[in-house]
Amino acid sequence: GGKARFSMRPDDVFCHARPARPSRYARCSRIISLLFLHAWLMVGGTASGSMEGACTLLESSGWMGQDQSYRIAAPNTFISGMLLPVQIERRGEAVQISEQCHVCWSDEGREHDPVCKLVMLHKGRGSTALRLNAELDIGPRTVRVAVLSVAEDDAIEKELASTLTTGLPARLPEICDEVVGGVLADEQDLSWPGNAVICVNSTVRVPFGKILQVHAGTTILVSDRADVIVHGILQVLGTLDSPVLWIPMQLEPWGGLELRGRDEEALFPNLLLHSWFLGGGGSRATYKQRGHSESQPVVLVESSGLTMIGGGVTDSPGKAFYARSSVVQSYCTHIARCDTGGEYENSHLHLEGAVVIEVPNSEWRGLDDDNDGVYLLGKHPTIKGPSAIR
Repeated sequence: GGKARFSMRPDDVFCHARPARPSRYARCSRIISLLFLHAWLMVGGTASGSMEGACTLLESSGWMGQDQSYRIAAPNTFISGMLLPVQIERRGEAVQISEQCHVCWSDEGREHDPVCKLVMLHKGRGSTALRLNAELDIGPRTVRVAVLSVAEDDAIEKELASTLTTGLPARLPEICDEVVGGVLADEQDLSWPGNAVICVNSTVRVPFGKILQVHAGTTILVSDRADVIVHGILQVLGTLDSPVLWIPMQLEPWGGLELRGRDEEALFPNLLLHSWFLGGGGSRATYKQRGHSESQPVVLVESSGLTMIGGGVTDSPGKAFYARSSVVQSYCTHIARCDTGGEYENSHLHLEGAVVIEVPNSEWRGLDDDNDGVYLLGKHPTIKGPSAIR
């Protein structure tokens, strides 16, 4: 990114680069990201405003059960028929071993006839993706999601409210608050409101110099193999109970989120707070494939930077992350049931409180030497605990 000066000696060649000064846009984007991070940490109660408190903050509340040992992390609302991430956590001495639990759900008034799914907890962390179907034409409903330990007589539950009667593709036009596609240039198109349903019916591009903000509780439905490509800045401002969901519009997987910058701006200008990605990385096009597993990344970072706190990438045919010549900071993110946990080429990676499990699937079927949890090429990462990478 800068002017190079070469000096020749008989036995070597050295290249000394003087970095170019970042552009005004690059400096402003970093300031904006840092301000958002500082505000989020201060509101959450970490007076120091330091990133080391991010995971502690996320792990300090919401524990339930007889001995306050279990926790369910799931959106407070859902769209019937669409994918919904549910994360289960356990703390205490039992986290050193793997255990099974049942995740059960039932419609309001049908608690006596729940539907259950077996989930494995690895070092106290597990997850699943549900399709909760409220009955048609009866208005919003409440669904109870419960976690029952197989080994112990302990159970917790959380109530989730459906915001819409159905999410079936035949009725998609009715549930979309906004339909977007193409280049987003107008300021109105660059702010996606909270608790809204944004339908991406074709590939979206955010041009250089623009900032796309996505607010808490937003569900982004992306059509078959469409992408969201950001040349500018992406700020996703979800919360633990009102995360931002990126899920397929129909049964076919969507493409991926691409964060593309310039070398001098690769200092985490993009921010993902409590953002969940499901059913992504579905493109079979060769030019979309990255890495040695030859699959599309759900989140691609090239010559840019990303800070991600909470949320995660699950249940996707593609690899969760791919970064090249970038800076990626990840705090308390959850990766499961993807082709690869993440591949990082010549990139600075910081993982703290990471969960990378069940790659490529919960039964480890089809596992080969390409289904890595974390694949590194060129630089050493920083990994801090407690992390579970299996």
